[in-house]
Amino acid sequence: MDIAATPGPSQCRFCSAALTGPYCQACGQPSLVVRRTFREAIMGNAGRLLHTLRVLLTDPGGLAREIDEARDRGSMRPGALLTNIIAVFFLLAGGVGGFTSDSLIAQDRSGHIASFAAQRATERGVATSVYHERLENRFRSTYSVLITLTTLSYAAALWLVERRRRKSWLVHLAAGVQYLCITFILSALVYGGGRLAGVDVAALPVVGVATIGVLALYVVLMLRRLYGDGWGAAVAKALVVLVIGAVSDSILSYAALAIALVTA
Repeated sequence: MDIAATPGPSQCRFCSAALTGPYCQACGQPSLVVRRTFREAIMGNAGRLLHTLRVLLTDPGGLAREIDEARDRGSMRPGALLTNIIAVFFLLAGGVGGFTSDSLIAQDRSGHIASFAAQRATERGVATSVYHERLENRFRSTYSVLITLTTLSYAAALWLVERRRRKSWLVHLAAGVQYLCITFILSALVYGGGRLAGVDVAALPVVGVATIGVLALYVVLMLRRLYGDGWGAAVAKALVVLVIGAVSDSILSYAALAIALVTA
């Protein structure tokens, strides 16, 4: 938002109507004096989808900045957005050649996980194919729940590198959710496009490097726009955030697989 066009303290930062209390009587936007709760700022179904996607794709950190500046009335809540994007991700990037429980099992060079899966199928008294179908369904549901913990790890990483900015933890959390949304969208496009083209993108290192590069640039731009960091500081902090997030993503992916193997 242009500083010169920023509404004054007696105006709503979303619609610029005159404020007579903590909430705008014209659009309902909470003002800066309102202490936002997790449910109000992160969850719920308020906001326009197309506007939210435009901000998500073209303005790194924009959804979090809207919350920070009390002008988020027009956007979907980040948590609700992430939940819907995960469903689309599994629709486009799941299945053969995509992100599945079987793809994680295949990464185990020792073969112990595959042996355990076969043992579980025998114990359940079902064919291996049937068990793997159950396993995939359980993995998707478990992963979708556990990914919320990854958002907390990104929020913690952002707080760690930006704690001097003294922003609300909801802002860090919203920024972490926005980044996760981008990772799922990009991964869905890469894996989905690869499947349509008949290419195993997971076997192409250049695709992985390019994907990581795009995500790293997104984080750098997010740190600059949301927290006002210079290029050098943004790059250094982005490395910290990405490393913490990558470790958390890996741990939670295999945790979801372990839970699915035991319960499927």
